[in-house]
Amino acid sequence: MTPAHLSTEAAVSSADSGGLVVRQIRRAGWELLRATTRVEVGTGDWHVTHEVARRAEARPRASRGWEITDGGAGIDPSSGARSCWLTSGDIASWAEVTGDRNPIHLLPGKAAEAGLRAGTNDVVAHGLLVGALSLALVQSSSHRRIGLEFIGSADVPASPRGDGEPGATLVVDLDTGAIVQAGRPVLRRR
Repeated sequence: MTPAHLSTEAAVSSADSGGLVVRQIRRAGWELLRATTRVEVGTGDWHVTHEVARRAEARPRASRGWEITDGGAGIDPSSGARSCWLTSGDIASWAEVTGDRNPIHLLPGKAAEAGLRAGTNDVVAHGLLVGALSLALVQSSSHRRIGLEFIGSADVPASPRGDGEPGATLVVDLDTGAIVQAGRPVLRRR
């Protein structure tokens, strides 16, 4: 929220779709949506901005598939779960789109140096990227506030550890939106 007189957003008037301005930006394989509206509070006007990002192209991997067929990920597949293949390239793209270029997300070993569980060849996914995956796959009631609790980091190898593209599988519970990696909790929704 920004007082309207200090906002850097273009003027938002009540004549524009009820005071709503929506911008769509596509960059580095991601789609960023930014919605800004004007709200009158007492004697002042405020611009309220909400942003959401999602991958512009879904990229299911034929070799891995999306559906989980066993309980090895720490989530009961009978409850419904989906796996997402996340690469260091995805993380770099997210950094480019959001402007969050913290070295733990981009430089192998920096997360380990910072005291995170990640390996010396790993980068760590942005918390909001992990949260966006959960929110994209598991919709919530519109009548309830969502809390995201980050329990652990999502560690992704920055270079191959054998054959194929380097990456990591994150598993999303389709009932709760919780995310695990290799049986280790990463995110819980409240």
